[in-house]
Amino acid sequence: MSLKSNARSRPALLYLSISDGLDARTNKEAATLARDFDVDYVGVSTGDTPPFFADKIRRVVMITGRSRSPMTLCKLGWQLLCLRLRNRYHSIHVVNEDLYLLFLPLLLGRPGV
Repeated sequence: MSLKSNARSRPALLYLSISDGLDARTNKEAATLARDFDVDYVGVSTGDTPPFFADKIRRVVMITGRSRSPMTLCKLGWQLLCLRLRNRYHSIHVVNEDLYLLFLPLLLGRPGV
């Protein structure tokens, strides 16, 4: 006789944004997604303030820098690549359209983008 765990494994979701997570839209959306997914949030911040929803999601990765700086975008792309290689995401949620187009080569081949 084997014992099975009643704990249901939730699918993982990567939430990618140029925002620092302090605005109401991002806060509400990430908190809502966290009800059904294990959310990994990757954002850009100029300070040390964590997003309001940090306690509701699995992982927060904040890139320090200005949101439109080429160096910051390179760091963001590197984090995206590293997380994609280490995790199997059910879906990748990209908030900003220009960010989606910039990182499209790194996002190809995954369902739910």
